[in-house]
Amino acid sequence: MLRQKKPRIGITGNFDQGSSKYCVDQRYVEAVQDAGGIPIILPIYANASRFIRSIDGLLVTGGGSGSLTGKQRKSKILPNLEEQNSRRYHFERYMIIASRKAKLPILGICRGHQMIAEVFGGTVGRDNLDFAGTGVEHRQKREEEAPAHRIHVMKGSKLSGMLKRKDTSVNSLHRQAVTSLPKGFRMSAVADDGVIEGIESCDGMVIGIQFHPEMLMEKDHVFKRIFSCFVDCCRQKRGWLS
Repeated sequence: MLRQKKPRIGITGNFDQGSSKYCVDQRYVEAVQDAGGIPIILPIYANASRFIRSIDGLLVTGGGSGSLTGKQRKSKILPNLEEQNSRRYHFERYMIIASRKAKLPILGICRGHQMIAEVFGGTVGRDNLDFAGTGVEHRQKREEEAPAHRIHVMKGSKLSGMLKRKDTSVNSLHRQAVTSLPKGFRMSAVADDGVIEGIESCDGMVIGIQFHPEMLMEKDHVFKRIFSCFVDCCRQKRGWLS
């Protein structure tokens, strides 16, 4: 019996413009590895088309709030994604478009979820959710691994098929949110205050989630299903759970 080849998962990272250093949270790497994939950290590279020929799927990560100054974090209106980190933005934008064209599965987490929405024609609001006053804690002060609020998972969505839950509690580490969906996408999860917490392409090849399952999965193993389904999708070159 032939052994199935492990899929190679390209992982984007944050780029610190001040120190010119790359940074990827090890939990992304461990989540992909534990799910049976081979994690490949992608640096910002001018000839990024070579990466597309070397990977079987793309994980667009979160993080990057360190690009904001203290004054910006306290502002009611935030810089857009490109203004926050232009080099990272244009690299991830290229990788998302090229991966879609190559029919590679894509998973976006937190900022990555917002990048997917914006790149394909949706919008990301600039309003700072710290000032929303809805009672939902979107930028939690407790430990990252602890749930901060509940989300409602849409019936029939790929996310619902993975989590097997109508509602679940998630962590929350963002100040901005997706405010409109791209054409060809549907919402897969929403918070109590209406903030979009998950999106997915109608063909099932692209998924974005606002929360961080790589931080939640140690205490709640159901979130491991997001990575195992993603890696399996990359292995089979088909839509999630199709």
